[in-house]
Amino acid sequence: MRKADHTEKKKQNRKSRKIYVTAIAVMLAIAAFVGTYQATANVADNLAGSDISILGKLNDVVSGDFGTATTNAKLNRMKTDVDSVRSSVSRMIQPYVGSLTLWVDSNSGSYAGQTVTVTNAKGKSQEGRFVARNGHYEVGFPSLIKGSYSVRYPFLMSGGTKVSLTCSVNVTGTIKQQLFGDLFQMSMAEIQQACKDGEIHQFAHIGDTISDGTYTYTVIGINQDKPSDASGNLLNSSKYKDVLTVMPLGAPTGAANGSSVAFNMSATPWGTTDVEQDDLTSTLTPYFEKLPKATQNVIGYVQKCTGAYDEHFSLTVLSTTGNRCFLLSSREVFGSQGSSCCSSTEYNATFQYRYFSDLAITAESRNLYHNCWLLRSIHPSRGQHMYVYDGTTIDMGGWFRSGSFFPAFCIY
Repeated sequence: MRKADHTEKKKQNRKSRKIYVTAIAVMLAIAAFVGTYQATANVADNLAGSDISILGKLNDVVSGDFGTATTNAKLNRMKTDVDSVRSSVSRMIQPYVGSLTLWVDSNSGSYAGQTVTVTNAKGKSQEGRFVARNGHYEVGFPSLIKGSYSVRYPFLMSGGTKVSLTCSVNVTGTIKQQLFGDLFQMSMAEIQQACKDGEIHQFAHIGDTISDGTYTYTVIGINQDKPSDASGNLLNSSKYKDVLTVMPLGAPTGAANGSSVAFNMSATPWGTTDVEQDDLTSTLTPYFEKLPKATQNVIGYVQKCTGAYDEHFSLTVLSTTGNRCFLLSSREVFGSQGSSCCSSTEYNATFQYRYFSDLAITAESRNLYHNCWLLRSIHPSRGQHMYVYDGTTIDMGGWFRSGSFFPAFCIY
């Protein structure tokens, strides 16, 4: 072979290899970003003559020089190489990538096409849409970098109300998670998030009882308390949305039924042990610390007003504090009945919780334990903490120096 012919053939082989490498690169890019590329030789074996000499048979392989191989042989080599690279890439990224499937326990067609958004810690978002599958509606995110994600999703309540809720999920592999709009299935963190989203008033009701797995908490107020800092200074209203006030009464978890709950003090954080009046303030902190950490984390400070003595031992001043855990005042329980017991200053600065104005309206429903449970209000003439006696009468005689302990707190 002449030197010029040999040189020309080398140039052709280099050109063929360059085209081959470029083609593989293009297909890998398509496979990586689209995930649907199929490399295959699909020319039928019914060609004849010069055509088959160029295209080759379906199962041709490169047995010698790549540049002189048939088209099908080149395609088959490329498919083998692409599959090998894809398998290697898959093994390389497997420790870093997971998948997420989210679903709602509903077959309502209203979910079809509803958008779900997942956002990673850096603020990057992906969207998916609910489709009918496996007897419910679900959405899949088949390729997510492992880590924590915030999920924003729609939930359809009874009566057709749609709320937009948020939850968190940690993608550690192949994760399947149910989405809730049911207050009684939510975690405490999800309940707090629904408050932050301003949605919980759409599906929580006075008298509902929720659980953190250790204790239960009955809703006594919705958007009645005002969030504050630890000193009692009110927060700007732009800093919060819904506020849920709850009280551990030991009641069974479940929806309100139009009446007061069946309380059980032995199932509350403090149990059936009485507290001395002189120890009320110092006992609030250990009470709070008995709550599970997940519950402590969702509790915020709210402003509380209590009548206090001035230098002339007259209840004409008001003590304003920020509290995460607090006893109820006389008016918060009895409403207008409290005007004859607490100071007028305190009365004018407080309100009645809806649980006691709407549901717990009988003596029996307010008689929580041992006929006597303590309030934070100070009796105007006796200077002692007031208490609820027999469910109907606030302390007028100072007979008790101790009583049952039923603090409350707020989630927002």
